Amino acid sequence: MASFLFNEILQKKYQPILVDLLNDFEKQYPKSKFTSLLRPGANEILAYHETSKKQFATDQKFVANYQQINTLDDLMSQFKGKTVFVDLWATWCGPCKAEFEYGEELEQFLKAKGAEMLYISMDKNEADQQWKDMIKFYKLSGNHIRVNPTLLQNLMDKLWDGTGYSIPRYLILKDGKLVNDKALRPSDKKMLYDQISAHL
Repeated sequence: MASFLFNEILQKKYQPILVDLLNDFEKQYPKSKFTSLLRPGANEILAYHETSKKQFATDQKFVANYQQINTLDDLMSQFKGKTVFVDLWATWCGPCKAEFEYGEELEQFLKAKGAEMLYISMDKNEADQQWKDMIKFYKLSGNHIRVNPTLLQNLMDKLWDGTGYSIPRYLILKDGKLVNDKALRPSDKKMLYDQISAHL
């Protein structure tokens, strides 16, 4: 049971039932050394669901009519005249979420340079609420869009081999055009900032 809870909590899907299961585990095994290892994860789940009740921050913006955007070119046209760092992610992607801890520093860098942040979620319709909740929980400032099936296929055709995709993936746009389709990760910090600066 402890191993199951650890693996589920580690995936950061924030399922409330895991808190109940941990409470039951704690009652059955009050002296277990695993409880102290699992409790921080359970507390994070509770914090996640508290955050989901809040309103979006003023710096969390959704791309206008994003459900109708069917190509990367359509999306890029909304950012003409700007340099944009793009984060392709999904609610189920652990490595994507691990990179979010470097987001605040990246966002400050972009803001200081007059550049924009764009998060493209690869999630399907059924994950819509979880997508919005994670934007709040991870405090993802910037512009947001969730792909529709047509945009997803267009991205796969343009960035991968057309049959699938792997994330996280990062892009740099300038003046509505794709100038780097394999940008570094936020955790690369200065090396990424130098990469972005080359397109300012």
